[in-house]
Amino acid sequence: MKILNKQTHKYIELILYRTITGLRSEATKNLLSFSWWIIEPVLYMLVFYLVFGFIFKRGSGEHFIPFLLCGLVVWKWFATTITSTSQSLAANKMLMSQVYVPKLIFPIISVLHQFCRFLIVFAILILFLNLYGLHINPHYLELLPLLAIQIVFLAAIGFLLASAIPFLPDLAMLIPSAIQLLFFMSGIFFSIESLPESYQAIFNLNPMFVLIDSYRNILIYSQSPNWGYLLIILLISILLLGIAIFFLKKFDIIYPKLLN
Repeated sequence: MKILNKQTHKYIELILYRTITGLRSEATKNLLSFSWWIIEPVLYMLVFYLVFGFIFKRGSGEHFIPFLLCGLVVWKWFATTITSTSQSLAANKMLMSQVYVPKLIFPIISVLHQFCRFLIVFAILILFLNLYGLHINPHYLELLPLLAIQIVFLAAIGFLLASAIPFLPDLAMLIPSAIQLLFFMSGIFFSIESLPESYQAIFNLNPMFVLIDSYRNILIYSQSPNWGYLLIILLISILLLGIAIFFLKKFDIIYPKLLN
């Protein structure tokens, strides 16, 4: 039991160390260092605001800017996490060939890495919303369970893809196209109220649509999200995460051979 505890403690230290050093390494590669983590998403959101707010004249609705930014910030977290986590085993194939490390550690590090980056951008979003006039309200307490649900959801999808890609390398090529398709189906530029009732149920089947709408309810409209939908997302995510962890452990020794 003591040996197991020592091993667990060692792996936790490794996860934290790799997460922190990964963040530092990423910052040092850019001339603007950590400030690029702020500049890059701001430029990303500015481009979409200019395109949809001015060129396509979608900015006439109330609170359009907060509405758009909430969607983009949450979506960016999803897209970067799924992209990096799905490739986490392949990205560490050299390390895996040199020393034994439980393969589950790599997707965990990726999820934590992207979560730390998201928190910085999310804090800036909250600051902007307050300056805009949408002040902190009691429903902000509901952000904590909402963030936890999204982390479990992202981990489930990312871990599943990470466990499958070494067996199906072509799957990695489909991920960017799938993310792009989901981008236009996740309500980033429109609310569910703007859809015909016959389509609303269909869009609510998209977890990202529900999650983005939940953040907007709390941050913009000072309302509670639909916890019924969120509970379903959580339960399914836990199930998928359990399956992903099972496969990552089952094929732990095989992955280095597949990736070399």
